[in-house]
Amino acid sequence: MSEVKTRIVDFLLAERDKLRSELDEVETLLDLLDAGVRIEIPTPLIEPEPEPEPEPPAPSGGAERMKEIASANRRAVIRALSSGNRLTAEQISHKTGIPRGTLTHHLKEMSDGGRIGRELRKGSNSGRAPYLYWLLVAEPVEHHLDERTNVVLD
Repeated sequence: MSEVKTRIVDFLLAERDKLRSELDEVETLLDLLDAGVRIEIPTPLIEPEPEPEPEPPAPSGGAERMKEIASANRRAVIRALSSGNRLTAEQISHKTGIPRGTLTHHLKEMSDGGRIGRELRKGSNSGRAPYLYWLLVAEPVEHHLDERTNVVLD
């Protein structure tokens, strides 16, 4: 392949990866909305694009598959926590079928990212107390549609 074609392919692969990442974020937000979570979206919705930096090499097919699995696992965690109860990693693993080692990684990432809450369970007498996890939710809000202007009102 010529150098120009290679650069075009690399650019298109990088753009595809950006779109997949944005799609993952939208799917996560939709799952949160389905779970009854109020989502505050900061304005402006579209941030100015930073100066382009050199693109890293496009991930292999295996890396893309791992991202898809991670996204599906995180959505499963959100669904498991959507009941509003505080659950241990063991309980979440049982509900989702995600292995504990994999789940622990996702729970930490989601907790650090502010999507779920995490605290040590108090009063456990047997060994180290497990963490409890829950969705970080706001009060439910009812939205109304202004039929004249077709604008959604809070």
